[in-house]
This record gives sequence, structure tokens and C-alpha cells, in this order.
Amino acid sequence: MIQCRQNFSFSRSLQLSSAISVLCILRRHPLVAGVDIAGHVERSDDPRFRPGDAVVVNGCGLSETHDGGYAEYARLKGEWVIPLPAGMDTADAMKLGTAGFTAALAI
Repeated sequence: MIQCRQNFSFSRSLQLSSAISVLCILRRHPLVAGVDIAGHVERSDDPRFRPGDAVVVNGCGLSETHDGGYAEYARLKGEWVIPLPAGMDTADAMKLGTAGFTAALAI
């Protein structure tokens, strides 16, 4: 498991996809909303990630079957976590969000 500390200013802004998840997608209650997470690794049992690594998670059942990003910290499975590419910070990742990530995969 990976514990990630999130950037408040970006991960806590309400996006349409997160609003929809609160209204329609939640499959268990209680559940923390937020379909995107971007932040820095605080602790990791996964050898692929070290404290301080900038990471992002999109989808993976966040706000559906697993607690999402509207929290200061998130505990995440290593297979969900994607290291941010060089030159991209957590603010850029949250500007794209799940919608931008999905669009990029489509082209």
C-alpha cells in the first residue's frame, strides 16, 4: 500500500466527474468522493515508489468502490499509482483530471 499526501488546492476542487460520482456512482456508503488524486508519496510498501515521488491516480474505482481524493491522505494500491512524468507537477495533473486523461488515451 502507498500513502499519498494530496495537494489541497487542486485535488479538492469539485469537478463534474466527482459531482456525478457523488450523485450516481457510489456503490457503498460511507465513501469519500473524488475520482482523481495527485500528490506525493509519504510512505510505501511498494518498491516502485519512494517517499517524495509525485504521483497521480485516475479512476481505479475511486468514488465508486474505494475512498476517493477529497481527503488529506489516501491509502492506495501500488498498481493504481502512476508516477508523474518529468516536467509535469501535481497541479498540471489535476488540470487534466480523469476527463483529460481519458481524452488523451482516445487520440
